[in-house]
Amino acid sequence: MPDSNHTDPVFTRPMAGRDRKPAAVLLDSAVGRGYWSLDPASRGSHRVAERGDVLAGLASGCLADRIDEAPGLAPPVGLVRLVAVAPSFRRLGIATRLIREVIEDLRRLGAGNLASYAWVHGRTGTAPLAGALERLGFAKERRIEDFYAGGGEGGPCPGCGHSPCDCPADLYVRRG
Repeated sequence: MPDSNHTDPVFTRPMAGRDRKPAAVLLDSAVGRGYWSLDPASRGSHRVAERGDVLAGLASGCLADRIDEAPGLAPPVGLVRLVAVAPSFRRLGIATRLIREVIEDLRRLGAGNLASYAWVHGRTGTAPLAGALERLGFAKERRIEDFYAGGGEGGPCPGCGHSPCDCPADLYVRRG
């Protein structure tokens, strides 16, 4: 695994076909097998960060007509769906950078309001994505218990260790 102190720069770009396999490996380890879906061909924004030939992180977003947990958001809503950064690349600002780029793309596609669900790992109450979302102007609206209960066909949740998962998610919104 690469050393996060390496001097090579981290580049971001749109996700390409060659990224599918390393993206799946990253998402399985960060989010848990069966807790995510990614269709880079779908309308939205799918971005990766790389150092050399190593996938350091990814973020994906789409347009939604509505967010059931936030019924007051006018469509289309830009939904930041997936964000994952490899452990050796964390705390370098990669998640924040990728989310910012996804937001810019979603805005160009017509999104006014933005939303994201931050997975609260286990009952510890930690949501790793929360800091990046808050830095980008999102505010926590509410907690949704057992948010990921329907996922995890591939194994236990990496946050709580259960299958099905009993972790909550926090809904973050950025209006306008």
